[in-house]
Amino acid sequence: MTRPTVLVACRKNAGRSQAAAALLRHYAGDRVEVLSGGSEPADEVHPEVRAVLAERGLEPEQRPKR
Repeated sequence: MTRPTVLVACRKNAGRSQAAAALLRHYAGDRVEVLSGGSEPADEVHPEVRAVLAERGLEPEQRPKR
């Protein structure tokens, strides 16, 4: 059986989409392939998003991407 793929996107891929992708990876595990991206990627993930995810033992992707 093929895993479904979920794309979480926002404009900068630095906040909401990073948080949503990290949470989905955590809760869905290997059952879903999770991708994230943005139409105008920022240079880095928002520090606040990194901090909130770290409080939960989660990490965003290293860098925002298209």
